[in-house]
Amino acid sequence: MIDIKKHIEDISISLKNKEDKFYLYEFSKIRFGVYLSFLKMGLVHDEDLANRELIENTPSEYLPCAPSVSDSFHLSTQTVRTTLIEFTPYIHFSLSEEDKESITDIVNSLPLTITQINALLQSKLVVRHSVTANGFCFLARLATGVEPQICRINPISSRAISSLNSDRFRRFEKPFINMIFPNDMKSKFIISLIDKMIRSAEKLSALMGVVDL
Repeated sequence: MIDIKKHIEDISISLKNKEDKFYLYEFSKIRFGVYLSFLKMGLVHDEDLANRELIENTPSEYLPCAPSVSDSFHLSTQTVRTTLIEFTPYIHFSLSEEDKESITDIVNSLPLTITQINALLQSKLVVRHSVTANGFCFLARLATGVEPQICRINPISSRAISSLNSDRFRRFEKPFINMIFPNDMKSKFIISLIDKMIRSAEKLSALMGVVDL
């Protein structure tokens, strides 16, 4: 099983000891930057978070301040962005052979929704908690060397397919499904498959009396 907390500590210690650019940093600041990167990458939270939401979802133990002032700790969105740019390139860790095999099996079963993937990850004892679609793609790249494709599908609207590569696609008022496809699946086939899924969902919603608001 992947021990995310241990990886956060190990990466933080490694940066403090081996990277000259972090030599003068307080360890608490390094660990905060590493945790923030894990959070943004979807490895410690089951929702894709915008930069402005990261601080409020960071446990007080990872904040670079005294516990007595953790409730009032604040950073600007720009500072959060700068921190992510600084630390995210260092986020890498090794997987056990068992975890690699389990993740590879899931990759070979794509396409799947992120809900299905999380159920498999937890049943195979790869993770303790759910990850985001981006988080799974990161784990898939560690296990196989190839990163799958992510599509965001709104089953109520035919104009529902969009990339998850930027914050502006993070939120929709209507419900959506994160679906992950094999890296080598052609875009034309993916769009055709999603269109069929959407049409099926629209027919089902009509039969059930679901109204598209």
